[in-house]
Amino acid sequence: MAVAFEGLLGRAAPLPESDVEAFADFALDITYPPNPIRRVDNKSTPAQTRGEGFYRNFLSERFTAAGQNFACNDCHVVDVQQGFFGSDGFSTSRPGRFGGGDVVKIPHIRNVYTKLGNLESGPGIPTGDQYRGYFINHEGSTPTLFNFLSTGEFIFPGGDAQRKDVVEFVLAAPSNQAPVVGRQVTLGATGQAINKIMIGVLETQAAVIDPVPECDLIVKGWKGGNRRSWLRLDTGLYQSDRAAEPPVARTVLEEDAKVPTQEMTFTCVPPGSGVRMALDSDEDGFFDRDELDAGSDPYDPLSTPPPAPAAAIQDESGSNAIEQGVA
Repeated sequence: MAVAFEGLLGRAAPLPESDVEAFADFALDITYPPNPIRRVDNKSTPAQTRGEGFYRNFLSERFTAAGQNFACNDCHVVDVQQGFFGSDGFSTSRPGRFGGGDVVKIPHIRNVYTKLGNLESGPGIPTGDQYRGYFINHEGSTPTLFNFLSTGEFIFPGGDAQRKDVVEFVLAAPSNQAPVVGRQVTLGATGQAINKIMIGVLETQAAVIDPVPECDLIVKGWKGGNRRSWLRLDTGLYQSDRAAEPPVARTVLEEDAKVPTQEMTFTCVPPGSGVRMALDSDEDGFFDRDELDAGSDPYDPLSTPPPAPAAAIQDESGSNAIEQGVA
């Protein structure tokens, strides 16, 4: 990466090693967003389910090694628990396709939906203006996934119907973030009934931990003239940004939202980020509203409330409030 700043970007001198390391740390934290095609409850449609079954289980005689046939998933591994989204990082050599045996890294499939080159008037028949332009295949020569899977090396005993099912699965392939991440519902004085249904979906997905956690559910809003926030705990109750306040049920927040100007916005955020985004922005161990009440800056870890008497920071069981229920 370091050489690119001179050779590619035309910088006069190399970046300092510390800058390169800082940039690498930043880049390695970049992750793929939720797949917008996948259902918000992370359930598959019937076509996607059939396609996934074929993808994982059909052993094609076109893909063999040492006399063993392989399924799509044997190379393009989809295993959310291990963090594999169509590739486990290995490479392959396929003589006759990539210039006589070139070794290529097996690509993941979590971004295939972004590569569609044209709208289709029928299965695999591109029409209209190009609207993506990435295309599919290692050199970007194939406009649709159906076209790609229609080449001679792919076998579909069930014909085009089976091929279309695999297209449906791959386009909705799981990604690093669950589909619910980023979803928001704002609850106000009106229209609560329909919004409560969607909040129920957010709560259901926030409770999912198998095979991996899907999201943390936070709430932002105004109460009593102050900007407030809450985090849904594993118990289903909501902890506020004042540590001494006991967790409350969702119904309490719904009643607060009925007051004009006290709308409450529920948001599913990436798992593990809920405490930072709802309770302790600077991660210094003090809740945000407590810092504001004490005159310190909740966004500066070096600015903290003055020491309080021991009794003031202990609950009846002797546990520190920030450790209770949100750890």
